[in-house]
Amino acid sequence: MTHKFPTEDFYFIVVDDDKDDLELIKDIYEELKVSQYVKTYTSADDLLEYLNGATKTNYLPSLIVLDYNMPKISGIDLLQILRSDQRFQSIPIVFYSTTMTVEIEESLLAAGAAYCHQKPVTIQGVRELMKEIWSIAESFQQRGTLYNSY
Repeated sequence: MTHKFPTEDFYFIVVDDDKDDLELIKDIYEELKVSQYVKTYTSADDLLEYLNGATKTNYLPSLIVLDYNMPKISGIDLLQILRSDQRFQSIPIVFYSTTMTVEIEESLLAAGAAYCHQKPVTIQGVRELMKEIWSIAESFQQRGTLYNSY
């Protein structure tokens, strides 16, 4: 897999409280030789702390991937927090979850999510989803729908 946008401002973030899932995701992106473009966090609080710092010193992510079911601050609550902050409103947000239903997907899309997907149960399924998410991030970057820095 090659990166179409070798710029310092292209990267995306995956937030999932399941450390095993995050390790698998990191391994997949390492295999694809694009791990330098992916940051991972295990909680909404960690993501918000990073984003608040990023607005002062770094580029904001091209895409954020959220697990729907997270403790303390759920995925939908985090989406609402991000959408209510002008600095983060135009960052596309993708959801994945083991419990993705039509109703959940509709509520997430209505609240401002760009895309929703059921969490695969096989390693090959996760690999395919991570390739798809990579393509989504590149697509948003290519269309210029994102701002690169605040």
